Amino acid sequence: MDNEWLVYHKRKLERADEIGSEVYISTTEKSYDTICEFLDAMRDFLPERYPSLFVRTTPGLDNIVTGEKVDFTSHPLKENPMVMAAKSVQDDLVIMIEEDGQYYSKAGVIMLTDFWRLKDKLGITMSAIHTSGDDLKYNERNNYFIQTDDDIAWSSAIGAEDSAEIGWCTADVAKTAEQLYFRSERQSLRKLPRTGAVVFIIHTYFLPIPKLCVEPFVSRSLAKYNDVFMPYLEEKAREQEEIMGHTLDKKPVSYPY
Repeated sequence: MDNEWLVYHKRKLERADEIGSEVYISTTEKSYDTICEFLDAMRDFLPERYPSLFVRTTPGLDNIVTGEKVDFTSHPLKENPMVMAAKSVQDDLVIMIEEDGQYYSKAGVIMLTDFWRLKDKLGITMSAIHTSGDDLKYNERNNYFIQTDDDIAWSSAIGAEDSAEIGWCTADVAKTAEQLYFRSERQSLRKLPRTGAVVFIIHTYFLPIPKLCVEPFVSRSLAKYNDVFMPYLEEKAREQEEIMGHTLDKKPVSYPY
């Protein structure tokens, strides 16, 4: 967690009010055991790591900043366990359960993660979610995008959330630097010892490009590549457009290409 935690938390609560259960998938019996194990781990870890934010209680956790009291132990639970977990951390979460040698997404809560929707990913394998191969062999990875609007939860510039086909290629074209936002996700995997399931954890970093460029040396570090990089991009773009016919109006909207 970082100093933007409260901003993220507020946006998560808004998302839950705006579209309700669209941002989370209710747990199945098998994934319920997994998320309860994860809640137990959070109950131990969060107050120790962030003592100014959390206090461990008999039923769960108290949030010192927001005044929220989370009950992890009552049965039945008073709230969907995925939502309780998501409201206690800055990240989005997906539960992956092993079946037939592969890990399948079985539950989750996606409130802030760029332009993918949990309902589109439910029940598919980790390798299908990420087309780069056997992702469970890495512990962590990062990606980055340039976004042309300021909503951390859903980029309205790419289209409405209920659109059939969306992607960065459908985004509005920015006309000023103030419309550009740097977005990066730190994606990590944690295997739970008791159930053997994997929690896919997605932490989003979101920063206006003008703010990024205030950081000492960043602007010059980026600009020093301009003389080489921009002519190269123009040359390659012309090759694709004039020789191969790959103009933007023909660009497919499927991800990743």
